[in-house]
Amino acid sequence: MIKRVLVMAAWVTIILQFYPALAAGSYEGNWTGIVEAAGPKCPQGTIIMQISGNNISGSFGLGGAHIPFKGTIAADGTVNVSYNLPEHSITGNLNGKVSTGEFTGKFESTYQVTGSNCVRNVSAKHS
Repeated sequence: MIKRVLVMAAWVTIILQFYPALAAGSYEGNWTGIVEAAGPKCPQGTIIMQISGNNISGSFGLGGAHIPFKGTIAADGTVNVSYNLPEHSITGNLNGKVSTGEFTGKFESTYQVTGSNCVRNVSAKHS
């Protein structure tokens, strides 16, 4: 009986180790969408992202510029992305959630030179 319990505990431990990767796998693929405008200094744009396992990469297209980003996705679909463009003095993040083939989130940019900040809504669909 004890041997059986130990074997089951070992299997549960192994499965739980890989659970986040397995759960995130349902989000895998290419995603495209829009970044909404938030005033004249915060123009609208596009987002393209690729999800592979627990990793996200992609870019925002804003006013002709392409801002690359990298981040992670949790098993529950929570997205946490950041970017840093020191040559343009811009940093920011994207936080949101993926569910049922759709992503919704907030894209925040901070411009160190001007001290301004933009927060925009983002939505994307699995393509």
